[in-house]
Amino acid sequence: MIYKKKLLRLVLVAVGIAVFISALFVFRFTIARLFSDFLVVSYTPQPSEALIVLSGNAYDRGKYAASLIEAGVSKTIICTGANKDANALILGKDFYECELSELAVKKFCADTTISVDTLCRGTSTYEEMESLLQLSKRKGWSHITIVSSAFHTRRIRMTCNKVFKNYAIKIDIAPAPSRLYNINAWWQSEYGLIDLNNEYVKLLYYILK
Repeated sequence: MIYKKKLLRLVLVAVGIAVFISALFVFRFTIARLFSDFLVVSYTPQPSEALIVLSGNAYDRGKYAASLIEAGVSKTIICTGANKDANALILGKDFYECELSELAVKKFCADTTISVDTLCRGTSTYEEMESLLQLSKRKGWSHITIVSSAFHTRRIRMTCNKVFKNYAIKIDIAPAPSRLYNINAWWQSEYGLIDLNNEYVKLLYYILK
């Protein structure tokens, strides 16, 4: 009798594990989407006093910023970042990332009435937010829109909540899509896998820090 009970428990455990693994396989894409959905904040374009393009991935962010300019979000654009782009250095060009973003915005935007300035400060998201806060205070802005890569937007929201918490400044965060992969099917691309993994590592670092 004891032997039969033990055997029954083993069978039930085995069945439970098989059902669990089967469910993971059936819903694998839905589960994968949950990982990316958490990183990407929701955004509905609306007019603001300034459009901020954060440093890094100038092509994607600049192109998306240009589309927002043409959609009427803002004609005042600020590109941030004090890091120098290593790829540009290889070509003998001494560009800050903010300057590359500026070039990208101007390349993709057909509106010639826009004002694009650079804020060559900040070598991390946190430092860029601190510089942006000081600029917003000087300009008297009450509503700004920040453009960055889609997987980066959750961490930006967390950082803004900390840096801007004592100031009545409305912040919209606009997630720029990647030219290399579909963010809703990131697992189909090596680039998507790397970007998602890197962002969760950075997110953990910011939480612990």
